[in-house]
Amino acid sequence: MTYQPTIVSRADWGALPPKSDLGPTPGPHSSYMVAHHQGLDPTKPGYDDAIERVLADEAATVQAIQRQHQAHPDSRDIEYNWLVGPSGRIYEGRGWRQHAANGTHSDDKPFGFVTNVNSRSFCLLGHGGDPRCFTLEARLAYAWLAAVHVWIYQDGRNIGHRDIVGTACPGDPLYEWWTTGAHIPLDDDGQPKADQPPEVPPMFSPPLDIKLVALCAGPHGQGALALGHDGGVFISPDAPVRPAGPGELVSPVGQSFFDGRTPAQIECDDEGRWTVVATSGERYTFPTPA
Repeated sequence: MTYQPTIVSRADWGALPPKSDLGPTPGPHSSYMVAHHQGLDPTKPGYDDAIERVLADEAATVQAIQRQHQAHPDSRDIEYNWLVGPSGRIYEGRGWRQHAANGTHSDDKPFGFVTNVNSRSFCLLGHGGDPRCFTLEARLAYAWLAAVHVWIYQDGRNIGHRDIVGTACPGDPLYEWWTTGAHIPLDDDGQPKADQPPEVPPMFSPPLDIKLVALCAGPHGQGALALGHDGGVFISPDAPVRPAGPGELVSPVGQSFFDGRTPAQIECDDEGRWTVVATSGERYTFPTPA
C-alpha cells in the first residue's frame, strides 16, 4: 500500500510566532519518540462537547493548545513537534529540527535518560483512550511519523509521556499500541483494516415498560440514563431528556445499549439513597425501594 499523509503547516493552521527564540537547533540526533495526547478528562462535565469541538475543527484545537502553552511563563511555543488529528492530518508544531518539551527523566527506566534534546513529541488531539480520536487514520499518521523519525535520526524508541513524568498521558490504548510496535493490521488486499465498532453488551435489558425513578440527560441533550425501581440501569440513545415523575412509565424504543460513553455517574450512599449525576451537573437523588 502507498500512504501519503496530509501535512498542515504552521501557516496553514494559523500558528502564532514563538514568544521568543527557541534557541540553537539541537544536534542531529534524537533517540526517543514520545507519544502524548491532549488529555481531555472523560470524567468531567462537558467532555463529549469538547471531543465534538476537536472533531469539528482540528486547526482551532491546535491553535488553542498553542495559546495554552504560550500562556505558561516557561513555554515559548507549542510544546509538541507534531500533532495528529483524528482525521489523520498531521499538524506542524515545532517541527523535526527543534527540541521537544517532554521534560527530563533519569535512569530508573530501562530505556535510559530522556531529555528534551534527545526526543521528539507527537500529540494526539483529544484523548488517546477515545475511539473517536484514536482512529485508524490517526494510527497511520503516528506510524508514518515514527518511520520518518527513524529515517532522519537513524534511531527511535517508542515511549509515552507517562514514562517521563507521573501522568496517565497518552491514554492506555494509545500507549499500549505505541510501545508494542505501533502495528497496523492489514487485510487480504494489503490495506489497513478498518476499525470495528466495539462490542459492548447491554448493561441492563428493561421490559417494554419500566417504572423510572430518574432520567438523566446524555450528551448534547439527546439520550438518557435511567434507573429503575429494582436498581436496573439502561441507556437509551433517543429518550427524551427530562426528570421522570414518581412511578412514571416509559416505553423505550428498541433495545437499550451502552455505547462506550458515560453520560452520567451513579452514586449510592450508606443510607441506601441513589444519586444519578448528569453530565450537566444536575443531580437526582431518591431512596432505594425496600
